[in-house]
Amino acid sequence: MKGNTGPDIHFSWHDYPLLLKEVNLEKNKHHTMRGKPIEVLQLSVGTMKKIDWICDLCSNEWSAPGDGRKHGRGCPACSGYSVHSDGRNSLANEFPILAEEFQGDASLVVSGSNKRSNWKCAVCDNEWSTSISNRTKNKSGCPACYGNALHSDGRNSMAATHPHLAEE
Repeated sequence: MKGNTGPDIHFSWHDYPLLLKEVNLEKNKHHTMRGKPIEVLQLSVGTMKKIDWICDLCSNEWSAPGDGRKHGRGCPACSGYSVHSDGRNSLANEFPILAEEFQGDASLVVSGSNKRSNWKCAVCDNEWSTSISNRTKNKSGCPACYGNALHSDGRNSMAATHPHLAEE
């Protein structure tokens, strides 16, 4: 049956077989319409209600409105926008040594993220900020250890290493 049978209800899931395949039927038992329980497949594919999904490619689980999925938004883990539900693409999982220097919970960030984050060197305790992808993709390390930046405590400053020259 095609067509709108009321606000947010019409049966058009058969027009979107790939989305239908990814609907998490087990987790989608909480939907209501006008205060009454409703089956998820009775909602319009383009609903603004959040629906639980399971990615057909990677088995990631996430929630998103049907409207976004209908308009082409796919799995956020496959797209690199969020950590997979099992953590496989997290900084902690993919780069455990770098994760030790990450200042925060490395299991909650994507290893290829462009998000600028704080780091603390395991060798010299220097603190600096750079993107996660700069550390993982570009293989950047501690700028103070490489002699490219002033150490956060100033130990490699001219005043500390050559005080007689700093006076001049």
